[in-house]
Amino acid sequence: MLTFIASQLISKDEAEELGKIFKALDANGDGTVNKNELLEAYKKQVGDEEAEKMCNEIMSTIDADNSGVINYSEFLTAAMDKKKAV
Repeated sequence: MLTFIASQLISKDEAEELGKIFKALDANGDGTVNKNELLEAYKKQVGDEEAEKMCNEIMSTIDADNSGVINYSEFLTAAMDKKKAV
């Protein structure tokens, strides 16, 4: 339900931008982002220790179904929640 609502609240440009970000994070192209993919992306921005901490927090917050990966629906919902909070 939240995914449907989130998809209705974003513009086409926002959806395209979020899609690009998700695809960039999804290094192996399997349609999900696992912790290692997320970790590699964050290591480029912050140090290893900080990246590990951030990724653990992100995975526990965004991986709603506890599958060990973030799918596009979870990513979209999290992106919309952040936008709403700002």
